Amino acid sequence: MTLSAEPLLFVGGFVFFVGVAAASERHYVIDYMIPTDELNEFALPDGGRIVAGSPSRSGIPVIRFDSASRELARFELKYPTAGFVGGGWVNSPSGNLLILSYYSGQSEEAFALLDVSNGGLRLVASPEYESGECASYAFSLAEDKMIVALPRTCTEWWASWVEDGLEVADDGVEVMPFATLLLCSIDSGQIRRTELELAPEVPEPLDTGEYNPDLAPHLSGECGLAIQLPWGRVSLDLSKAPSRVRVPYPSASAIGC
Repeated sequence: MTLSAEPLLFVGGFVFFVGVAAASERHYVIDYMIPTDELNEFALPDGGRIVAGSPSRSGIPVIRFDSASRELARFELKYPTAGFVGGGWVNSPSGNLLILSYYSGQSEEAFALLDVSNGGLRLVASPEYESGECASYAFSLAEDKMIVALPRTCTEWWASWVEDGLEVADDGVEVMPFATLLLCSIDSGQIRRTELELAPEVPEPLDTGEYNPDLAPHLSGECGLAIQLPWGRVSLDLSKAPSRVRVPYPSASAIGC
């Protein structure tokens, strides 16, 4: 597959988050990370904490405290235009990067990527809401890149195909939009958006059993990305960042457009 733009390196994974959990309940798996379901604060290894204050129309205060509860740094996250219902945290393997992931309650999700290295608190990136549910967050091995893998839905993936039919892409191919990939550079905060779409080769969906929206991406080498689709894992070559990746269904091959 030949794609166009800068090389990218990513892995990722997710489970949905609602409510509040104790810091001891945070956990990660080896290949990809699972956001906590604690929104109000995130406990740091040094005994400090990052706190997301009560949202207001002026914004959402994010504050770093040391182990003695002394304020070290703060910034205010712009209040989302579509509202703010809840969210959770994802910490990078090194502990230097932290994601505040949040949602509107209207099938939209967004995030604030924070640099918390050396006792600081710096906003790296904070895009607007994207349509979708159950986003996955993870980092490249060197933690110089981060990916968000956001499926269109957390329920039956085939529902829009059956109920509304397929969409016709610019090149005339019938497709079903499946997920959005947001590729973020840690150094610049620049985000590149890639649409992941299915190109059905059958008249109706075949894989309509229990659906797990966790795309569980996994990095192999410098630019190989494997993701979990409803019928199995698919390998993508992201040597350059495409605006669109098309996966024939039920074939496991992929075409960059």
